[in-house]
Amino acid sequence: MFTRRRTLLVTLITHLCIPVFACGLMSATATATATATAQSSSVQDPALQRLMSEVDAAGILLVNPDGRADVAVNADLPLIPASTAKLVLAWLALGDFGSKHQIETRFFVERMEPTAKAEDSTGVRLWVKAAGDPYLTSEELPELSRQLAIALRDKGIDRINSFGVDESLFNVIQQAPGGSRTSNPYDALPSALAANFNTVVVRVENGRVIRGEPQTPVTATAEVRARELGLLMQSAKPDSDNGKRVNLGFTEKHRPSRYLIELLSYFLQQQGIDVVGETVRFDNTVSGQALLSYRSSRQLKDITADMLTYSNNFIANQLALVWAASVAGGPASFDQFSHLAEQRLQQAFSWPRVSILEGAGLSRHNRLSARQLVDVIESLQVYDDLLPLYREGVYAKTGTLSGVSSLAGSIDAASLPGVIDSATGRWRFALLVNDSGINDPRWRDAVLARLIERVRLVSAQD
Repeated sequence: MFTRRRTLLVTLITHLCIPVFACGLMSATATATATATAQSSSVQDPALQRLMSEVDAAGILLVNPDGRADVAVNADLPLIPASTAKLVLAWLALGDFGSKHQIETRFFVERMEPTAKAEDSTGVRLWVKAAGDPYLTSEELPELSRQLAIALRDKGIDRINSFGVDESLFNVIQQAPGGSRTSNPYDALPSALAANFNTVVVRVENGRVIRGEPQTPVTATAEVRARELGLLMQSAKPDSDNGKRVNLGFTEKHRPSRYLIELLSYFLQQQGIDVVGETVRFDNTVSGQALLSYRSSRQLKDITADMLTYSNNFIANQLALVWAASVAGGPASFDQFSHLAEQRLQQAFSWPRVSILEGAGLSRHNRLSARQLVDVIESLQVYDDLLPLYREGVYAKTGTLSGVSSLAGSIDAASLPGVIDSATGRWRFALLVNDSGINDPRWRDAVLARLIERVRLVSAQD
């Protein structure tokens, strides 16, 4: 079923494992062997032993509802966690902000006197102070525009001559750790101000760009992106990218903000506000009078649930930088996030070492152990409903990269087929494997099946 690499001495125990640390897969394997040799055995599962012998490096921990380790194999071995790292980000954000937190994007109006310098020097400039809200989407912008229109009219304003944007919350992000520079949506860069997850649906028909989705108008950015991808020249041919969602690219640092302004202009005009220019001024401070503080319609618990359910990398890294800025002030960077997150985790859990470079789990330099993931899950138990349903009775976050497969969450014993006692509670677990031959979830699902069987057996005995 799986490629056999080398035989590891595997032990299943009911007490804590000896801490081990490693920087790469080969060193991790050697340390795991030494650790397993030093452990004693009280629970044997030949099927689990066989699974462990087929991979380079893996860690497993299953904790019963009383908080005691029931199954532990290399539980302190640091491994690449992939997207299970999003659980750490959820713990950081929810712990500091609370589940009901709503990100606020603030708006200001500047009345400008005539000058001889620029066309946008007269009339009204609408300023946006970016807050990193990942959910400024085409579905959200109509309500935002409605509230803006009311606030503008209350000040006697029915025309916007230009815009200003303060992007100072985030540093300029050229590439996320572990990210790639492709046109795929999951490679979209975080930005202090962004629309539609920093992506656009580009569709070309008869040599022109048309709406890629009904709720989003065609803007200048969509046309530029179509040209960059060569879709205008290929529009006469079937093209796999035609009509697909793509990110906004990496060539122009202000493009995410410009795209948001284009959409905002459209929706403001739908509300009867005359927008006579889309000139945008970028500055680290806003000017003018406070107009509106717009709270996202989504509370943090909703944003976090979406991030975990859909494993959205853009949402994760937006939240990572928003959290870092809240702790230490902007402009936030990934280096800042990494330093603050590792420091916070070590203080909260007394971990001697942890490596978290970004919030999405893209980096292969991230390191978490099974025990560390279980620590986080236990601290998140008040938010158990945020974990996606993986299979019947199992609520867990997956993690997948080439050669990496992980799963961490809860097994609800009362929901398992054949378990009658509803008082058995939830078991916490984490399993990670780093092996170049792992390219699908079969190994982790096979291990999960053994853990479920263990939960069912213990629950039946109780």
